[in-house]
Amino acid sequence: GEQITVTLHCWSLGPGKKEAKLIMDAVLQAITGTKTLIDPSFRIEGINREMLEVLEDGPGYHGICRFRFFIKQI
Repeated sequence: GEQITVTLHCWSLGPGKKEAKLIMDAVLQAITGTKTLIDPSFRIEGINREMLEVLEDGPGYHGICRFRFFIKQI
């Protein structure tokens, strides 16, 4: 098996961190709601969220979310 780390970024101009958190939640739901089969040869065995952070970035907010995917060849 392999481990792949993916870092996703989002930006929001909304008041406070709420909008950035909603965007990251939508991404998380999309990733965890996908089928575990990548193609006929590979399957996602698990997903760990390693980091979720929202930082002030100028007039808005910068959301950072890091995932680790565990992939296995079938």
